[in-house]
Parts: sequence; C-alpha cells; structure tokens
Amino acid sequence: MLALESHLRVRAVPEASYVVPTGFTRSDRYCFTFEVPDSWVSDINGSSSIRLLEDDRYLGPSAADHESIRRQGGGCFSHWGSTVMFSTSDNSSPVSNGRTYTLAWLNQPAS
Repeated sequence: MLALESHLRVRAVPEASYVVPTGFTRSDRYCFTFEVPDSWVSDINGSSSIRLLEDDRYLGPSAADHESIRRQGGGCFSHWGSTVMFSTSDNSSPVSNGRTYTLAWLNQPAS
C-alpha cells in the first residue's frame, strides 16, 4: 500500500492506483476532466488499462464515446492521452459530491 496525497485528501491505495486530485474541470453538461501523470497516458493506439472507481465502485463503461459522456453521463468515461473524461454515477458534480475518485491499472505503468 502506498499513501498518495490528493490536494485535500490522503488515502491508502494499492501501488498501482492513483487518487484523482480534486481539481476537476467541467467540460460540458455531465462531463468532467482531469489529467493523469505522464507515466499513465494511454498508449499510441489509444487503448487504456485504467479503471475508474467512485468510492470503491467501478464506473463504466470505459472507452465511452465522448458525446455520450457529455450528454448522457451515468458513470461512463474515456482515457484519451493524458486526459480522462468522465461522468459521475448520478451525474452530480465531482467537485461537490464528497466522493473520492481513484484510477486503478490492470497493468501497472512503467516508472
């Protein structure tokens, strides 16, 4: 386990996890974005090994169409380069809903 600081939160998470900083940016109606560390970018083909959790519950579907994230929400997300676009499970704002968002890797990124 590794403790990672997330602006206002400190939480114990598995080594291959990243607690998302609280500096989310609203992109559109239900869509919020955040940047991942350089070693966590999606690969050259655009595929990603991340899973996004909201208070220890997996969100999804992953690799969602960006327009679906913006207009429908419901917890879908996409990892595109160094940006994650996502919506919360109930389409609330992650800035004020009090939930913690964590990325988990299927395969740990290279250091």
